[in-house]
Amino acid sequence: MIMTGKVKSYNTRSGYGFITADGQDYFLCHTEWEYRLPPIPGLKVEFVPKTTDKGLRAYGVRKGEANGK
Repeated sequence: MIMTGKVKSYNTRSGYGFITADGQDYFLCHTEWEYRLPPIPGLKVEFVPKTTDKGLRAYGVRKGEANGK
């Protein structure tokens, strides 16, 4: 299942941040971001959500349709 959400925060130094979707936050690791430039807060994205032992996580994160893929 693919979800859409917005980048809530992203720290380029640490390489991680969060995506908000349906009222929940999903962890975003730089290894799951499919682009060279880092994501910016407010950017609409699509991702595959998963629940891990550490919480909610976003996989295969890419720019959303509204961003002109």
